[in-house]
Amino acid sequence: MVSSQIICLIYISFDHL
Repeated sequence: MVSSQIICLIYISFDHL
């Protein structure tokens, strides 16, 4: 599973928000 990558992307997206 590549959930870690997806979570990382979402985390970065939220950080930039």
